[in-house]
Amino acid sequence: MRMNFILMAALVPMMATAEDAKTGATDSEKIDSLLVMQKQVVRTIKNDPLADKSFGVEANLARLLLATEFTSFSGGVSLFALDRNAEIALPFYYGKSESHLESGDAQLSNVDFTEITQDIHYRYFLGNTQNGFYLSAFSRLAWLDGVKGDNEFDGFLDTANTNPPDRRSTEAKLGLGVGLGYRIFSYKGLYWGCGMSFGRYVLGENDKFRGAFFSLDNDEKFIFDVELLKFGWAF
Repeated sequence: MRMNFILMAALVPMMATAEDAKTGATDSEKIDSLLVMQKQVVRTIKNDPLADKSFGVEANLARLLLATEFTSFSGGVSLFALDRNAEIALPFYYGKSESHLESGDAQLSNVDFTEITQDIHYRYFLGNTQNGFYLSAFSRLAWLDGVKGDNEFDGFLDTANTNPPDRRSTEAKLGLGVGLGYRIFSYKGLYWGCGMSFGRYVLGENDKFRGAFFSLDNDEKFIFDVELLKFGWAF
């Protein structure tokens, strides 16, 4: 990368001189033209912090700090060397709610619910380097575990305080979607990113579990994610 930068910096004066000779530019105009071309070269080549990086590991630790009855964690691995115009990201998410609703002296049914998702994203950067704004397409595999119910309020008026084994169930779902986001990479390795994803599940049963409304995914057919505090390190 350093050799390429030196080579381009050396070629810029030659290119500017040849171009100005054709147009008959004055000395002042030649200097202005040279400065403009040099700035373009620096902006194009130097803004490439991932030039010698192959992958990155990231996590959203703020989710753990905010954990109460609902605990969640998200992180992922990103691959940078496969496509120098894009990023291949493998984000995952874990969420678990443990809520025992009460009404007067009666404890209502336990509505614990667990959700695990694994995505694969192709993020295409809109600039001329692996930095800044990107558009993405993704697929998602979700695994859900909870208590079956007709709807999210099913069982709340019962006084049972256990989860009958025959009502517990799991469900796997497959979804597709698109997104947009922004990434800032430093030359030392630290980076930050934010993004928004929207999609829909195409395989798997929806609205299957009661208590699923404690999950961000909401056990629905639509996917909507927002990440603001995800930090990582590139290697």
